[in-house]
Amino acid sequence: MFVLCGLIARTNAGPATCLSWIISGFAACLSGLCYAEMSCAFPAQEGSSYVYTKHTMGEWFGVMAGACLTLEYGLSGAAVARSWGDKAARWLHTDLGVDNNSVGWTWFLTSDLGSNVFACLISVVTVALLAGG
Repeated sequence: MFVLCGLIARTNAGPATCLSWIISGFAACLSGLCYAEMSCAFPAQEGSSYVYTKHTMGEWFGVMAGACLTLEYGLSGAAVARSWGDKAARWLHTDLGVDNNSVGWTWFLTSDLGSNVFACLISVVTVALLAGG
């Protein structure tokens, strides 16, 4: 979802792509305003989906909202890492001319193993950069 928007817009949506981005941006702004108004009601706390749901619907629903948010971050991060891994492998193959058969260390650039090892490496480097500050 995060990495295919431009491709799908270019091939399927046509000239109305600009209008769809404007409408979705307006909806995102309205959602942000709702969160801003709700955070004013609980000024002593940081504010997150957990806090808002806990105060409006109860602790159990707040925990479920926090768990769903954590799951969403994990799955979307995995999808973006997979896309970055594929794009980096394509860049090495097309622009730099690295061939899997000519160099022994490029076996991890393909997805033939059932998992994308290059995407895992990109994720580890990104996490290390974020953890380091």
